[in-house]
Amino acid sequence: MHQGRTGAISDSFPPILAVLWGGVQALTDDPALMLALQLALFFGGIGAVAAAYAPRLHRLFPPAVVVVMAMPPVLGIVGALWSDVLMAAALLGAVGLVALSGTMRRAIAIGAWGCAALLVFVAVGARHNALAAVAPLLVWAFATASLRRTGEPALIRSTLVAALATIGLFIASQAFSAAVVEKKTHFWTVLAKYDVIGTALRSGTTEPLEMFLPATEEDIRALYTPRSVIPLMTGVQIHSAEAASTQRARVPWLIEPEQRRAVASAWLEGVRGAPAAYLSHRSAVFGSLLGLGGWPLWDPVWTRIDPGPAAHVARVQPRPETRLGTGLAQILHSGFFAPWIFLALACVLAPAALVAALRTRDEVPLLAAALLASGLCHMAGLFFIAMSGDYRYSHWMITTTLLAAVLLLGWGGARMWGAAAVSRPAPVLASAIAEARPWSAWLGAIATASGAFACLVLAVVWFGERPVVLVGLLVALAAAGWVAISSGEWRKPPALLVASLVAALLASWFPAPPVPSLASLAPAAGAGSVAITAGGDRRAGGHGSEVWLVDARTASGVEIPLDAFAPEGAWERRPGAWVFVGGAPARLTMQAPAAERVILTFVSHPWSGMVTISSDFGEETVDLYAVGDSRRSVALLDERARWLLTIESALSALSLFFAALVAYAAAIPAARLATASAPPGRQRTLVDEA
Repeated sequence: MHQGRTGAISDSFPPILAVLWGGVQALTDDPALMLALQLALFFGGIGAVAAAYAPRLHRLFPPAVVVVMAMPPVLGIVGALWSDVLMAAALLGAVGLVALSGTMRRAIAIGAWGCAALLVFVAVGARHNALAAVAPLLVWAFATASLRRTGEPALIRSTLVAALATIGLFIASQAFSAAVVEKKTHFWTVLAKYDVIGTALRSGTTEPLEMFLPATEEDIRALYTPRSVIPLMTGVQIHSAEAASTQRARVPWLIEPEQRRAVASAWLEGVRGAPAAYLSHRSAVFGSLLGLGGWPLWDPVWTRIDPGPAAHVARVQPRPETRLGTGLAQILHSGFFAPWIFLALACVLAPAALVAALRTRDEVPLLAAALLASGLCHMAGLFFIAMSGDYRYSHWMITTTLLAAVLLLGWGGARMWGAAAVSRPAPVLASAIAEARPWSAWLGAIATASGAFACLVLAVVWFGERPVVLVGLLVALAAAGWVAISSGEWRKPPALLVASLVAALLASWFPAPPVPSLASLAPAAGAGSVAITAGGDRRAGGHGSEVWLVDARTASGVEIPLDAFAPEGAWERRPGAWVFVGGAPARLTMQAPAAERVILTFVSHPWSGMVTISSDFGEETVDLYAVGDSRRSVALLDERARWLLTIESALSALSLFFAALVAYAAAIPAARLATASAPPGRQRTLVDEA
């Protein structure tokens, strides 16, 4: 975000994302627009695949797709603005456009392919290892085009064309980066240093470690872990509760030309001289990523927004965990959704899907095989370049495995028990109003009006200072409302049910802001004297009673220095935190700024305990325990602010319901109209064949 806003782009982060953020921030400082784009591509791509192939698959395929989209490993981080998730969203959007292009007229289909190519370019730029995931999908796209045109996939020719396209994408991505990057950080040296250290420690050769002074061999041994490279770069062993308080000499960056050459030479010598040690190091890192070796999953659920730069701090605040987020974390940490399980499933399904595609010349198993190959190739690349065990690295493989499994089950079920019945096209536009039942007409009108009102209120609050954006939103809102009312789809109970389900999931998943935006319309009441009491209490099953206070700020985004807190008892001041590790009850006190609400952010992990927070608004006890490592924000609110928070949450839920209803109401008639305008042969191949 900072690079996109300032234009000072470096190669420490994918440059294309900085350019995208710059375009988004030209419209609004709120990251919600980028989040909406990411979610639309992700779920829209899955929905487009379902719309393209559902008539040929078993009737249980549509609800199975909904189940896949709501699966904990998919839903856990899809709302996080990460390059990994954006890569997955762009690839799914491209796959959905190619899948739907078979039901479109030629001119529209060419446009869909062009948009798909642009999304693939974005995906390649979003992750340095995205090419491994893109190559199988390119083979599928060209094979599908050949299959639609000639009835044969022409896999050899499609593979050759895909290889050339992959090389072209790589060259284009490098040229784009060279054109926009102003500062080179040579981030590849971090991976090289990690491999050099891991190989040296496992082979018993300590000579390569001498280049990392002032970090000594003792420091490096204490900081090295296959969990991540972060301790080596920060000097703090964050993956051990016992060693987290010890600051050691960190490994230097080594980015000067001579230093880079020395690092590259040491890496090459380590791989050549001790290949077993190198592979052992990479296997340990990859095992951590897969959830093997006793390591817990690393952030499989993301329900918070960390503080951002000053220009965004008013809207980008730490947010509390939601009940759904906590439940997802508990499920994911149970071990049933470890990445290695999906990797094993993909290895089993990929050969079966490929054999089925070659024997039947059918698009569905061909797509399933491509998705599985994409996920496996992506993971194969991570074996050599992963520098931590983040769950997000496995997200693409998990998503493709689940989607491919549902496609294969729906395809196999249709072949054994028959495909889904193709329903009669529903009436569209204004004629639907006359045919709708009175109760459903009133229900649809109420839903549309309430959703439009909710969107209007939130738009005024969020974009009131940007009239152009506000006017554009209102025009789009009016058009969407007209579509929802005039379409024949909104009046069906399934439409209302699906919209309600999606809205409820999103409303409970996305955490509400700790202080409502509506509260900015009126003066705030001050929290007064704030006291944080840690008494050594912990929940049943917790590993400790630690309390880590890592951030304090006002609702308007002004940071409160941690030094403003006065300790009483066993509180320790550590870099960036106040820490209570156990013992007799101890207090931290602070006088809040006048007429300001306060947000306190704590660390939540398996060693966290209970904390009691009191202010002029009352007292509350918070359980900071969490299965994984996360943050927990607590807002000190007066009664009026709590009511406003409830109202804003209700308005957000209504707006989500309205958006889901409009999307459902507009997408199906549009798809049917596109299908109806397609050439008869192509329409029969993809829709009516079953």
